[in-house]
Amino acid sequence: MNWSIVNTVVGVIQIIVSIVLIASVLMQSAKKEGLSGVVGGASETFFGKNKGRTLDATFAVITTICAIVFLVSSLFLSYGMIAVENAENRKASEQQTQENDADAANAVDVETEEDAAESNAENGEEAAGEEAEEAEETEEAAATAE
Repeated sequence: MNWSIVNTVVGVIQIIVSIVLIASVLMQSAKKEGLSGVVGGASETFFGKNKGRTLDATFAVITTICAIVFLVSSLFLSYGMIAVENAENRKASEQQTQENDADAANAVDVETEEDAAESNAENGEEAAGEEAEEAEETEEAAATAE
């Protein structure tokens, strides 16, 4: 799943929902009772006959729905961001592993080349030593012949 596209779509939805949420809160009429009305006698108006038909009730429902959608989208975006970060970490880890494997293979090749160069040098030294011995023998034979 491509989380970056999903995060973009959910982010746009969250922005739209937040604007509707702000508008619905601002469109509701002020409650004069405040916090004391919630605890005290405001329960009579809450369960009144026409509560579901008023404009304030409509805005209250819209506010509740938008708040729930906003909360769910926030949680989904958080999960999506974590999923994107984990995917990026996984890709970086795989790339690092591939680079390490390539470096190890190159190191083995370099060691093989160095070993070959050393053995060539040793063989060259041995050959040079043999040539020197042959030259000495030739000189000795020439000196004996004289």
